Amino acid sequence: MLILPTNASVLEYVRSRFGLITSKLAKLDAERERLLDADGDGVPDAWVDLRGQPRSWKQRRGRPLGTRPITDVKAILVHQAAAVIPADDPRLLSVPAHDWVDLEGLVALLNYATDYMAHAHAANRFTVGLECGCRDSGLIDEEKSFWLSKKEQRRGLTMADLIRPPTPALIDSAIHVAEWRIDRVGELGGEISEVWTHRQGHSSRVGDPGERLYRLVVQHLVAKHGFRPVILATVGTGKAVPDRWSGSANGQRYSWRVA
Repeated sequence: MLILPTNASVLEYVRSRFGLITSKLAKLDAERERLLDADGDGVPDAWVDLRGQPRSWKQRRGRPLGTRPITDVKAILVHQAAAVIPADDPRLLSVPAHDWVDLEGLVALLNYATDYMAHAHAANRFTVGLECGCRDSGLIDEEKSFWLSKKEQRRGLTMADLIRPPTPALIDSAIHVAEWRIDRVGELGGEISEVWTHRQGHSSRVGDPGERLYRLVVQHLVAKHGFRPVILATVGTGKAVPDRWSGSANGQRYSWRVA
């Protein structure tokens, strides 16, 4: 039975198995990135640095599929993890992303920017994945937009029981680490000029990262850095940013159930 890494396509999996994702240029850029951080300079002391740490077989979801040239990195992609895990928890070694921010505002660097991670489906190739460790509704105060697992549904749990929205500390640190990545990619010769959401990379991620994170993190970064808005951009089966997130009037519904 073929078991694909979460959020990776069949083609990405096959290419990774045969070492076809990593090119000679990618290897050189990866070496440069590791040398840049070899002495820890530029990484805040309070952050947890898990980049380059080995992952066991049980933690294999957190392994890179390969490496990529730094010039392939074009965007930050913001996720809502729908899980509340401290940034110093060893379980984060299993997370296929680049960065994690918890509710207390602690940051964990999970992988290098040149690491090709299976975090965002069709948007894997050009993005750095920023996971926000909270659990929020897709639309503010809209229970129909709050994701519940089948087990939670059977137990009769509701949004009121489970919601853990992003805190001011999480928001501040998410912006901080995103800007750190923007600067670091620039130092290596790349350029980040967009901010995406997981929703835009796959149809199953309708509420990822949600209205609150979109307004407080995505829109903040776009406005502050003068980035090109990508509200209507999608890749793969992704969906455009809904009007209720962006404040625009593009006729984009949140989902077929909720306008």
